Amino acid sequence: IGESPWLCAKYDDNGNILDDPAHEYWIKKFLRLMSKEGDLIDGIAVHSYPYYPRWKGQTTDVWDAKQAFSKVAFLRKYMGMYKQWLKEYYPAKANRMDIALTEYHVQVAETWVTADVPGAVFVANFLAEFIKDGGTIASGWDINTMKPGDGGGHGLLDPNNDPTEPYAERAKYWAYKMMANNFTGELVPAVSNNLKVAV
Repeated sequence: IGESPWLCAKYDDNGNILDDPAHEYWIKKFLRLMSKEGDLIDGIAVHSYPYYPRWKGQTTDVWDAKQAFSKVAFLRKYMGMYKQWLKEYYPAKANRMDIALTEYHVQVAETWVTADVPGAVFVANFLAEFIKDGGTIASGWDINTMKPGDGGGHGLLDPNNDPTEPYAERAKYWAYKMMANNFTGELVPAVSNNLKVAV
């Protein structure tokens, strides 16, 4: 209906606005509606930025490690729901369908937190829970974006701020390196023929 996917739960199956705020989760709605069209899906991909630093009435972004890291526990809840919905709408192949985490970080705001050690530790913790809870694909979102005005960035590399090493590794890079070399051992090579895309 021409809306962003996360807004789809505001509408019924025919595109009419719902008055009932107790709507179903949009991923469940997507799976339910797509299952009626046949066997068209082999998995789902989700984005997650679970921590909102402006909380409890704050008017500015405030880093709170306890509140941020408590959000990792929500992943188990949502992974359970995703698996249940896959079984409900694709019972014949639910056990071999992928659940992918294709974009994620501790927060959307690209402050020092996303570029420094707290963000890296959160990413390592979040990915470990994702793997433990049955996630099958995770990608590293954002190679080298840096937003100096905000104090950080989501990327693995810092393209701007080191005069002797312009693509210096950020903390998050080392979290990925550690997971690839010591834990999972599986990195999927990526290539692109688009000169505007770095992989």
